[in-house]
Amino acid sequence: MSPKAVRRPSLAEVAYRRAGFLEARRGLAYLACWGAVWDDLGRPFTMEEYAVWWKQSAKTSYREKAAFVKCFPGAEVADLWAAVGQHVGSRGLAATLEVGGVTAPEAFA
Repeated sequence: MSPKAVRRPSLAEVAYRRAGFLEARRGLAYLACWGAVWDDLGRPFTMEEYAVWWKQSAKTSYREKAAFVKCFPGAEVADLWAAVGQHVGSRGLAATLEVGGVTAPEAFA
C-alpha cells in the first residue's frame, strides 16, 4: 500500500489558520485588490494610489494591508501575487474566492 499523498493547504486555509475568518477574508481581498491595481498600472504604486484606485479611504487600505501581513507575515504582496495571479480570472473582490482557493506556495504550507 502506498502512503497517502500530503495535500498542501490553500491560501484561504493558511490565512484562516493564522488570522481567523474576518482577517483572512480581508487579507485575501487585499491580495486580490492589490493584484488588480498592479495589473492595471503595471508599476509600483503607493498605498494612497491604491486607496484612490479603489475609491476608499487610506485608513481602510492600511487596515486591509495589516490583515494581509497578519495572514502572511514576512511575505511581499508582489511576490505572492506573482505566484498566484495567473490563477485569477476576475478582478478585485470577486477574485478573493479564486485567490483563496489557490494552493499555498511551499513557503506558506
